[in-house]
Order: sequence, then C-alpha cells, then structure tokens
Amino acid sequence: MTRVFDGLLVFERNGVRIGVRGHSESFTIGRRIAVVDKTDVRLRAAPFEHNGDIFVPIGPIITADPALRLTWINRHHADLHVSAF
Repeated sequence: MTRVFDGLLVFERNGVRIGVRGHSESFTIGRRIAVVDKTDVRLRAAPFEHNGDIFVPIGPIITADPALRLTWINRHHADLHVSAF
C-alpha cells in the first residue's frame, strides 16, 4: 500500500513504469528482466497481477538510488523513505 509517492507511476497494458528522483524502472508482468535506467536487470521473481493489482519487486528501485530506504513495518507493510541529503 502506498500512502505518499513523489514520483511518476504509469500503468501499461502489460506492466508498469516507475520514475522517482530521476531514475526510471520498467517492469513487465511475467518477465524476470526489468529495465532500470536503460539497463536490463535480472529479477528474483517476475512481476505479477492479482485481483487487479500489479506487484513488482522493489529491490531494483532501492538499488537505483542510495537515498531511498525501505523500512519494514510488519510482514505485509513497508514504508519507502527518500532522503534529501
């Protein structure tokens, strides 16, 4: 669940594109390769759709920018923080 997102999120017919802090990620449902800043990145698991929601691995997003930090609240909830420094 995302409460605040300061970026660009574009849903496409077969995936999603995410832009945050000058970085871009493109995920395709069922494909274990994502495009992160114009470079192919192998994913541990392919993005998938369930009940109309698209689930993507967050690792490539965090790795692309060291100012992004993920904090797990519990097993099913996490907060993504962006540091301005």
